[in-house]
Amino acid sequence: MGRRSPLAHISHLLCEMYLRLKVTGLVESESFDFAIPQSDLADIMGLSIVHVSRTLKALPETQFVEWDGKQVRMLDYGSLADLADFDPTYLNLHQEAR
Repeated sequence: MGRRSPLAHISHLLCEMYLRLKVTGLVESESFDFAIPQSDLADIMGLSIVHVSRTLKALPETQFVEWDGKQVRMLDYGSLADLADFDPTYLNLHQEAR
């Protein structure tokens, strides 16, 4: 956790949430609901509110994801995962064929 930049850290969380919600069928058109106050996100991430605020302002500059504070839209999951150094294998998620 301490080795990642705040941008990579929040990107990692968004990648994980995206995959977990995708497996459960809660991702529609590459978007999912994720309404969380910045203060709660700061507590979850172990960052200051100032760091979170600055990072969320920088997030759209990546052009990998859009987040309006209520909904996240993945524009380029692979690039966001690379930025976050995200490896989904630790999640042990399996999606059954429908």
